[in-house]
Amino acid sequence: MSSPEDPVTTWRHYAVLGFFSVAIVALCWRAVDLQVVNNESFQKKGDAAHLRTVATPAHRGVISDRNNEPLAVSTPVSTLWAHPQELLTKASREQFALLAKNLNLGEAALRATLKERGERDFVYLKRRVAPAFADAVMALKIPGVRQQKNATTQRER
Repeated sequence: MSSPEDPVTTWRHYAVLGFFSVAIVALCWRAVDLQVVNNESFQKKGDAAHLRTVATPAHRGVISDRNNEPLAVSTPVSTLWAHPQELLTKASREQFALLAKNLNLGEAALRATLKERGERDFVYLKRRVAPAFADAVMALKIPGVRQQKNATTQRER
């Protein structure tokens, strides 16, 4: 058995101590490099991942002429759209038939349109419909059917 003063044991002790010292210095240097020296690039990457500009369209009021007669009126409308694959795979036959009936489309024609455009992320079902109609369709809770609320300007005269 070797004694504590054995040169091999002392050498191993200093080697392990040196290895861990170098590792700690390297980790500290990397931390300083990331947080102090190169922090701008990581700050930009973080901002790009978390800060977004979202446009929130304001509801426009009535545009009037000098006699206070309306020239154009903003009217809320809705667009109904669907994820083709989700609608085809997750909706039951009854839900699909009910959707086709509400949209005044033939069930076979709707299914053919969805299969034809199945690789796309979305397919418009109906555009510029009354919000009450779109809400009624959304109340059916058919998987894959979505609603987007918009506004359109109707010209008077």
